Amino acid sequence: MGTNGEERRRCGRYEVEWPAEVALGRTTVTAVVRDLGDCGAFVDVSSVHRWSNPNDLLQGVGVGEQLFISYTLRPFARSVRRLVTLRWIGRHPVQGCFGLGVRFEAEP
Repeated sequence: MGTNGEERRRCGRYEVEWPAEVALGRTTVTAVVRDLGDCGAFVDVSSVHRWSNPNDLLQGVGVGEQLFISYTLRPFARSVRRLVTLRWIGRHPVQGCFGLGVRFEAEP
């Protein structure tokens, strides 16, 4: 998680609670963006994690892989779709929920 900590220092993070969807291989899961910055975000997938084995959920998805996430900016109700690179998988260091640390990528 060292890389994530470095990104946090370089790019400030803000706590948010925005509904999201993450495309994990052929599956799209409901999630919540818990913190957000210019460089990336933490995406909480603990609601899915509670009822499924995380290994099943993340099968075929690994650190370094590119994914798409969609989230709704509140209070603006504007939907955003971003290409991201998965940087780490695990528990949020502050909130303790299970999820994905992602870095935003430039769209092709």
